Amino acid sequence: MKVSRIIRCGIAFSTFYIGALIMTCGPFLLLHFIPFKKQKKQAYARGLIRFLFRSFIALMRFLGLIYKPIIKGTPNEIINEPCIYAANHPSLIDVVLLASALPDATCIVKRDYWENFFLGGVLRAAGYIPNTDGPELLKACLKAFDGGQSLMIFPEGTRSSETGIRSFKRGTARLLLGSSATIIPVIITCKPRALMKHQKWYEIPNEKLQSSIHFMPKMKIPDSIESETSMPKKVRVLTSYMENYFREQIDAHQAVPSSPINRG
Repeated sequence: MKVSRIIRCGIAFSTFYIGALIMTCGPFLLLHFIPFKKQKKQAYARGLIRFLFRSFIALMRFLGLIYKPIIKGTPNEIINEPCIYAANHPSLIDVVLLASALPDATCIVKRDYWENFFLGGVLRAAGYIPNTDGPELLKACLKAFDGGQSLMIFPEGTRSSETGIRSFKRGTARLLLGSSATIIPVIITCKPRALMKHQKWYEIPNEKLQSSIHFMPKMKIPDSIESETSMPKKVRVLTSYMENYFREQIDAHQAVPSSPINRG
């Protein structure tokens, strides 16, 4: 049974990477020659990526690797303007899950992925933002907001540890304070835990994975933080506030059993 699951997992991820390469050499390459504005081309690319992510989820369900993801709260019911979707990062497929659930959003990704043979062309075509240091990152994010795009970000900077979330990086707080954007916390759970940072793609449990995505109400920054005059301290305190909020919410959501009605 374990060997069968490893084979099926290999089929899923091989399909994902080969599909990304085909899209880079096919539709995404053709976009360069279509006389549309750059923003419109990127929007088409993100729409196609969203479709491919949903297809990948369907493939993993067909192969018996995961249940249908549970989604609570939908983005359009929460807020109808560009915002920051800040999520915890328990597993390898969180970006796929979150991007497939959002109507349109760009994403901050590791710079190394831009040089990846399979994924680099996809990221560039979609206008995803490389996680660079300095003011260039904030400038790119502000440009995305001005274009009406929302932003996906994982404040931990990498996947969570086996024991829980990692300390938040301060970049999310800097972006929030520097842009005056609205932030929507997104709590992602995965039962049982799998595809973690320290695990290989083939180190999977014998049971199907049940992922849940919980879109929370928009986060209000406390007045005590808003009134802080020192920006470095303001960023530090806000980062700590968000991290504590996520720890509390993750503990609360993990204590709630998944509904069998959503499984399939």
